[in-house]
Order: sequence, then C-alpha cells, then structure tokens
Amino acid sequence: MVQARNAAGGLVAQVPTLSQPGPAIPPNAAWMSANSGQPVTVAAKSGGDRWLVIADPETFTGDFGQEQFKGTLVVALDVTNVYDTVGA
Repeated sequence: MVQARNAAGGLVAQVPTLSQPGPAIPPNAAWMSANSGQPVTVAAKSGGDRWLVIADPETFTGDFGQEQFKGTLVVALDVTNVYDTVGA
C-alpha cells in the first residue's frame, strides 16, 4: 500500500484500495517526522494484523501541473503472516 500525506499528516491519496483494515498510522506531522526514514511496525486499524511502515518526506506535484506541495510518502506492507511464522 502506498499513501501520499500532506504536511499535516492527513491522507491525500492511497493505492490500492484495501479490502482489509489498513495500518493505523496517526494522521499528524509529529508522527511522520519522528518516524521518517525508518521502518516501524504498527497495528492495523482493527483486528490483529501488523504492518511494516516507512515514511519519507517528499514534494508532490498535482495533476496537470498544479502547484507542488510538501508532504510524506508512506509505504506499508502487511507483515502479519511473517510475524506469525517467526513467533514475534
């Protein structure tokens, strides 16, 4: 799963649309800044799944040459099965 977040940490775009609960990533700039560039394991929004998340500051350009904005690129991978296999 890949997300674009604005400077305040709010969700701007996400691909793909998930059929399961996604990662519970706090929607605030402080979390994005504190965890920038390092992998972090977070719980799912609901249920017992776990996600490995990495966030990196980016400058995004809107469609059709719209104004650029600073935010965060977030990449997340469901690692529930991996953690279950290794007993973590």
